[in-house]
Amino acid sequence: MRMRIAPLIVRLVDIEFSQAVPFSRIPVLVPEFRPSTDSRSPAFRSNLWLLLFKGTPSSAARFIVRENGKDQLEWTLCFQLFSMQGLPTHLTPSASIDRMEISTQSLQLVTRRQRHTHEPIFNPYAYHVEQETVPAQPLPKPIPVPQYEE
Repeated sequence: MRMRIAPLIVRLVDIEFSQAVPFSRIPVLVPEFRPSTDSRSPAFRSNLWLLLFKGTPSSAARFIVRENGKDQLEWTLCFQLFSMQGLPTHLTPSASIDRMEISTQSLQLVTRRQRHTHEPIFNPYAYHVEQETVPAQPLPKPIPVPQYEE
């Protein structure tokens, strides 16, 4: 007799770290975490979390979404990183992350309905962001010193 195994459906993966870990260490600690390195990949933040979209929308993802009107929206793989201490204004590789979720999100939902709580940012895992340096501020013009004849 052959047993038929039903498919496993995962709607959300929730990973809690026993101690907060630096933002830069997450790809090493969680092998499934492969964020997009494309600078055009949407990313958002609040004072407590980062939301990183990866890849293109998939109509097959609607199957796992529990949201009213899910058929009118496009759904994409998403990583959400939480910091209970709060994220610094300028995100650094040492920013502490306590928890991570892997799920599906709708970019349309975020940009339309959640625009007041989701601040768009550059993808922190994009190659160009890591390689760019902060442009130097131009020095103020010096105050002219008069020259006197002797």
